[in-house]
Amino acid sequence: MREYVLVLLIAAGATYLLAGLCRRLAFRFNAVALVRDRDVHTRPIPYFGGVAMLCGLVAAFLVASQLPWLGRFELVGHDSRAVFVAGLVICAVGMIDDMVDLNALAKIAGQILAAGIAVLNGVKVYWIPLPGTIISLDDATSIILTVALIFLSVNAINLIDGLDGLAAGVVAIGAMAFFVYAY
Repeated sequence: MREYVLVLLIAAGATYLLAGLCRRLAFRFNAVALVRDRDVHTRPIPYFGGVAMLCGLVAAFLVASQLPWLGRFELVGHDSRAVFVAGLVICAVGMIDDMVDLNALAKIAGQILAAGIAVLNGVKVYWIPLPGTIISLDDATSIILTVALIFLSVNAINLIDGLDGLAAGVVAIGAMAFFVYAY
């Protein structure tokens, strides 16, 4: 359990420390959410928070790969790399969207591409543990469920991210929920 807490703290700390740098870069490249009538914020809010979160994920993966419990299983390292590449694709799509305002179809294609990268590298939901039973999934259902889960999670964050710092907080809460469920 201590290794998990260390990885959590590394991810949170790296994200926090890099958020300021990403904020400055967003202002430098004019990647800001301008104030609109329907918005809550009263001044332009910088984008690129996803870059800070991706860097926090990378820092956590690097530390986890060196820890005795988490780093000794090659499968964990392989899955971590697959999740990183998928996250890199989603982050790139988000950055491009922040800069040029992509249409919905392009964003959906990028998100499904990222989910496909994860699935093709073996990151899948194989079973669903429920109280008193475990539901085992066949390969097709596993793929569909995993792609849908990734797609819905990404869009849940994308659609609610209207306030500065909201995405990081919601991702932290969601990650904790996934961790508790998996642990």
